[in-house]
Amino acid sequence: MLWFIESVPMTTSTSLQLTGFFFAGLLTLPATAGDFTVERVTGGLQRPVAVTHAPGDSTRLFVTDKLGRIKIVRNGGVVNPAFLDHSAYVNESGEGGLLGLAFHPDYTNNGYFYISYTSGSGNGDSLISRFSVSATDPDLADPASEVIIWGPLPQQHVGHKAGDLHFGPDGKLYLAIGDGSVGGDPDNHAQDLTDPRGKILRFDVDLPWPHIPTDNPFVGDATALDEIWSLGLRNPWRFSFDSGTGDMYIGDVGQSTREEINFEAAGSSGGVNFGWRCREGTTCFGSGNCNCSNPALTDPIHEYDHTVGCSITGGLVYRGSAIPGMVGRYIFADFCTWRMWSFAVVGGVATDLREHTADLDPGDGTALRYAVGFGEGADGEVYIVHHYGGELWKIVPDCGTDNYCIANPNSSGAAAAMTSTGSSSVSANDLTLFCTSASATQFGLFFYGPNQVQLPLGDGNLCVTGGIQRLSPPLLTSGGGTASRPLDIAAPPSPSGQITPGSSWNFQFWFRDPGFGNAGYNLSDGLSVTFCP
Repeated sequence: MLWFIESVPMTTSTSLQLTGFFFAGLLTLPATAGDFTVERVTGGLQRPVAVTHAPGDSTRLFVTDKLGRIKIVRNGGVVNPAFLDHSAYVNESGEGGLLGLAFHPDYTNNGYFYISYTSGSGNGDSLISRFSVSATDPDLADPASEVIIWGPLPQQHVGHKAGDLHFGPDGKLYLAIGDGSVGGDPDNHAQDLTDPRGKILRFDVDLPWPHIPTDNPFVGDATALDEIWSLGLRNPWRFSFDSGTGDMYIGDVGQSTREEINFEAAGSSGGVNFGWRCREGTTCFGSGNCNCSNPALTDPIHEYDHTVGCSITGGLVYRGSAIPGMVGRYIFADFCTWRMWSFAVVGGVATDLREHTADLDPGDGTALRYAVGFGEGADGEVYIVHHYGGELWKIVPDCGTDNYCIANPNSSGAAAAMTSTGSSSVSANDLTLFCTSASATQFGLFFYGPNQVQLPLGDGNLCVTGGIQRLSPPLLTSGGGTASRPLDIAAPPSPSGQITPGSSWNFQFWFRDPGFGNAGYNLSDGLSVTFCP
């Protein structure tokens, strides 16, 4: 057996020792939780579509709505009046509206921010405009400061305008724009290099108009528009840059069979063709004169069919600190089925897909539905926009406790069970561990570790592994078989046992049980605790 306990017969002056806890093939470093839940930050919004923050601003979030307004959210409430009310100039019919917002990287000094929206009548015209913050009030924009950066582009149909807007790690401004159709891209915009639709466009807003970076992939090509960065997209509803690596992720809404996420590694020189309308995901759509086997077409790193969902909402890579187990994972959703997933990208390949749909119900009678956009706060924590509910939500650690693993009966006639009182807050440091229904008036010991297991040990099961931390000294159970110990987070048994916000640890109680069973000792079940800030 790979596990053993060295025990010394108990007297009033001797104590139990647990030594040599290890398990072949398992790491002994603290594990961190990958599970999260969501909490409602605020309501009172009207058809919101995007959320972001200004560089260096940790106190405010900025939420755009389809009608043409930008609202500030501060301290869990919506600030009135709106930061910008451009609704008189926004055509929000169909899939139009105020669709994107990005702050200049040097916003602290120049006060510039950029919006993408549709204006005019009919199906609307797509454009990017720059505005300035008010010279006298940081919570207000100057509505008279508009400068058109790109457009207006007349739209022929009501659909597929996309409109997400972000500054990349290179300081350039990127716009996602859909193929402009209501289905099938009948005009083949996405593959037409003389048309901006169905593309990612790239601008250098610090250069004079037309703001074209000299290193855009089609600069100097008379058969292509200079602003095009990548092509072959249908309706790129939300893209993002990984704030840790600079990689680009693009959620592209499918036609009738596939939803997809496209990936472009940091340092790319652009010109990537993601395949639409020749391919839908990795399937051959085959519309127009195209070769579905063309090696120049780039497949998505992840796709799902319409038995799973029907309209992807592209997300972002988590780079916050509250949920360490989620760091580096791309989180995304499906708008119409209310589902959510995450995966990690390793070497350009999506791996370890996890579903988080159950995490969208925090259990307090509220629930996150219709996730239409993801955004980051200045601290890298993730926020989600609930379109029809008019709400802003936040991903937070799923703090709390759960019992796991099976305990066997002992001389008490029952199986020992772990419980706790207090909270799982690291800052509060008020968690007390309890074990009930253990053997009466016997010595025992609480211990914890990062990993879960269920292996026969003594007359019970070992539930904890991966670098065991012993909470010494041993305790004497009561006449009713109960033991308790406050957990002092500030004084771990060893540095490797340090408990931090967002981490998940597993606790168990070992106790002597002479005269019962064969081994003379037993164990409780396991208690998993995810810790909050």
